[in-house]
Amino acid sequence: MISGVSLGIAVLMWITFHSAGPLARRLGPIGMNIISRVMGILVTATAFGLPGRGIGVLLPGLEK
Repeated sequence: MISGVSLGIAVLMWITFHSAGPLARRLGPIGMNIISRVMGILVTATAFGLPGRGIGVLLPGLEK
């Protein structure tokens, strides 16, 4: 089962990496800049959310 999941992830990653060039050309520099900023916001939100949940578990009085 693990081999099947690994193969599925490998195929999905190959498709993603294979289509990255044409997608970047189609979006152009402005579209790529917008995508980069949105992805940065998502990563930042995740980075702040994970420690927040950990602190909420350690100190339940702070959690609402």
